Amino acid sequence: MTDEQKEEILNAIRKVHGIATTPNDPLFALITANEYAMSHYMAKIDLLFVQQIQEMEAARLRWETDAKELAEVKISKAVNDAFNRLDQYKEEIDKAIKYAHRQKEISSTDSDRSNGIPTIFWLIPIFSAALGYATALFII
Repeated sequence: MTDEQKEEILNAIRKVHGIATTPNDPLFALITANEYAMSHYMAKIDLLFVQQIQEMEAARLRWETDAKELAEVKISKAVNDAFNRLDQYKEEIDKAIKYAHRQKEISSTDSDRSNGIPTIFWLIPIFSAALGYATALFII
């Protein structure tokens, strides 16, 4: 304790209690012992406070790491799901394209048979010829 601090304490004691004391009063021995004990416990509290800050920082880092890992897992799953959906859509599109090609082939083979002329137009001349032949036989 500095001399200035002792003088402040003496002035406070004189003012509040009206007791005249000197810097050699045993009261200061009690204050010094109290100051020593307080500094000892303050050092312990400071150490505990530093340890608590370190534990909080370690916990924050663990939570941050866990959050990153969880985010990576969820993002990876979402990306894989998106790729799977794209593959499914691609398969559906391929099936639709194959179906359209098959329909086109079927319609082109039908038109190849008739050389582009519908079947009814082939029946008219045949029917007319048969009708004429039957009429000719009937007349004879």
